[in-house]
Amino acid sequence: MFKIFLFADLLAAATVMPVLLTLWDRVSAKGALMGAICGLLSVIAYGTITEDIGTGIGYVFSPTNEFGLANLDVFLSAVIGSALVTVAGSYALPDESA
Repeated sequence: MFKIFLFADLLAAATVMPVLLTLWDRVSAKGALMGAICGLLSVIAYGTITEDIGTGIGYVFSPTNEFGLANLDVFLSAVIGSALVTVAGSYALPDESA
């Protein structure tokens, strides 16, 4: 029961920065979409760096540590990864002017 809320929180953490950054006029829709997707991929990257790829994929569905508590680093990787990719992707793929 607890894991489904953590999964929902992880999805929110991966998408909150791209959504908020769209308030900035330099952020493109393509960059925001890439940022939201890469927010989840950064969780897998974090798990791969700290343990192995199986742990990284496991963090997406159950972002807990070995004691069963929420792992803050997993959520931070989602927020930071999505923000960085949103800004970088927006500069690389700007929206066309109307």
